[in-house]
Amino acid sequence: LNVYANHAGKAFEDFHIPTFMDYKRSILLNSFVEYLRSLLGMAEQNFTYESVFRYLRTDMTGFSRDEIDLLENYCVALGIRGYKRWQEKWIRRTKWQDESDLEILNAIRERFVANIETVMAALKSRKKTVESVTRALHDFLLANEAQQKVYAYEVMFGQQGELELEKEYAQVYRIVMELFDQLVELLGEEKITIKEYCELLDAGLEEAKVGVIPPSLDQVVVGDIERTRIKDVKVLFFVGINDAYIPGNMNKGGLLSEYDREKLQAGGITLAPSAKEKSFIQKFYLYLILTKPSQKVVLTFSRASSDGKSLRQAYLISELSKLYPRLKIQKAEQQLEKREMTQKTGFVYLVEGLCKKSEGLGGQWQELYTWYKKNPRWSRQLMQIVEAAFYEKPSTALARNLAKQLYGDLLINSVSRLERFSACAYAHFLTYGLRLHEREVYQFQVVDLGNLFHSAIERFSEKLKRAGYTWTKLPEKERELFIKESVEECIVDYGNTILYSSARNEYMINRLERLMRRSVWALTKQLEKGDFEPEGFEVSYHSDVISLNHKQAMRLLGKLDRIDICETEDDVFVKVVDYKTGQKVFRLDEFYHGLQMQLVVYMNAAIEQEQAKHPKKQIIPAGFLFYRVTDPVIARQPDEEKRELELLKSLKPDGIVNADEKVLCHLDSALRKGASTAVPVERKKDGSLSKNSKVLSKEEMDLLSEFAKNKMKEIGNAIMDGNAEMNPYMLRGNTPCGYCSYKGICGFDEKLPGYQYRELAKLDQEEVLEKIRKGV
Repeated sequence: LNVYANHAGKAFEDFHIPTFMDYKRSILLNSFVEYLRSLLGMAEQNFTYESVFRYLRTDMTGFSRDEIDLLENYCVALGIRGYKRWQEKWIRRTKWQDESDLEILNAIRERFVANIETVMAALKSRKKTVESVTRALHDFLLANEAQQKVYAYEVMFGQQGELELEKEYAQVYRIVMELFDQLVELLGEEKITIKEYCELLDAGLEEAKVGVIPPSLDQVVVGDIERTRIKDVKVLFFVGINDAYIPGNMNKGGLLSEYDREKLQAGGITLAPSAKEKSFIQKFYLYLILTKPSQKVVLTFSRASSDGKSLRQAYLISELSKLYPRLKIQKAEQQLEKREMTQKTGFVYLVEGLCKKSEGLGGQWQELYTWYKKNPRWSRQLMQIVEAAFYEKPSTALARNLAKQLYGDLLINSVSRLERFSACAYAHFLTYGLRLHEREVYQFQVVDLGNLFHSAIERFSEKLKRAGYTWTKLPEKERELFIKESVEECIVDYGNTILYSSARNEYMINRLERLMRRSVWALTKQLEKGDFEPEGFEVSYHSDVISLNHKQAMRLLGKLDRIDICETEDDVFVKVVDYKTGQKVFRLDEFYHGLQMQLVVYMNAAIEQEQAKHPKKQIIPAGFLFYRVTDPVIARQPDEEKRELELLKSLKPDGIVNADEKVLCHLDSALRKGASTAVPVERKKDGSLSKNSKVLSKEEMDLLSEFAKNKMKEIGNAIMDGNAEMNPYMLRGNTPCGYCSYKGICGFDEKLPGYQYRELAKLDQEEVLEKIRKGV
């Protein structure tokens, strides 16, 4: 039965044939047993998240599912662990909660703790015996009216026609109480830990089986040849006649040989049946089974197991073939053309036929379609599957008035939001229109490391400024002190003390210090190469109001990670640096398609701010760069200078710089030939710039600036017009879908009609500049 029961049960259920499975079932998966085991699990594991919600979700605790969901979301977001945390009042909130939510949560928490307080005091007592633990559990079950709850389940299953489950719940409470009695009687005064008691209880429950008598006569009985007793059988199906099961493993070994058994039996000592006797007993069972049916017996065996291994037929098949020479073995594949259908199984074939559009089943599915269409019971489901079979991508465009309700007349925007819209309008709508968000989880992620780094570098620069130092003139001792203090300050209560919640997270503090130390060193070395000095860190900005169509407007908000300037008598050269924890490379074609606008928009904002500070000077863009926050691993170098050079090459920023020689000299005044370690520029032996240099002229940088302004306005108009299409891009084989949080919502599938990626052209620098010139 352990091989065939599940398959047989499913087949009979599909064909609506009432069945009785004649075997004793384990009670370990019974909800009452799980209620008891999970209660002990909480005490043993000191209220871990898993143990608490394993207990609460048994549906026997008296809490509604909505209340449990509220608790679970809060515990996942704030990392609630340990019995002490459940006893204390919860005062911390997630960013989506207010005071009223906390009051509801604390009320549920208090009910939960009050319910288990007494039993937990007994279970956590230092002087525990088997009797004291069992008595505490028994009293807890009585206080919570567990027997009445089990009886309610029994009644419910009886009303639903689940007769086997009804019989199971009628016995399970008595079985557990009898097990309690046995534990106390045998081991009552034995001292024990909760872990040992759990193992002891599980061992007893594993042995406990529920036997169910046939609830009615009008059903198919499924059993085995030794246990099942049947009479008045018309047709018998005898399955699994393979040598793995018949005769089975008769000789399991033992201390006594056959000769020893014969001697002892001759002396009047009765022993268990030997392997030889067992084989005769099984043959007797086979004889009884095969002679039971009055009309027909069907025998089957399998050629292969479920894992694909070959199986041999049992000796019984050979014996029957000798007894009845005209008996022929029929192969299963010869029976495939015959199909029996119920309304339920026929519907499955109809779905297959509709999906294949008349392939596979020939014309049979059209006949099924006609039958189901005439049947009122199935007409609604039929329409649903027809709609699904011929499903095409729906239009997700919003009406203008609906977009106005979502976003208002003034669209408060950010560069990341513009880039999200360019990547996929539907993802933008779900994020900023419906404001969907994933469930908060109490864990430290890569994005958290980036946030901490930004905070730490800002604090470092403030300390530097207050102490009167510059980046290039800061002594080593003060630099180490400032780094340590900056890291300590930024991690205080970050993410609800998550950095102190585990050894792994505490290690992230050391990693952050290493990243800060390496980054400060590298940024200092890069500044030493030229004449630029940091002007500001984490500089907030907001653009002027940008007019859109239909009397609507947009304003851009954001933060610039770092602005460097180099001031001369007539000019102010501006460099923008953005810190990234990932592998970020600036590509002009991605900027053109709206996927990488950040650096150019930040440069525009920096120029506006510097122009306001220096109204009489010319503001010249020197470059916009990504600095990758990392601590690279390089090959061992005995020469310290070579090692530093390799590190600086690995940490060189990426982006675009002004090709004007005057600007390049201010960025890296020592560069005569070879590659710079401060900017993405490389010189040939004759001093000219190589093709690997990422440079643009002042005129071309101004073009990018103007194009970015136009692109922002274009995207703003598209948002306010209600564009929310599922249109993810495809560029160089990359799409935004791989890391999208909304894959389970949008249902984007290229196999369905209408779903396809928005192919973006891969362009080189000259092609991008030519298109931008025409557009601007």
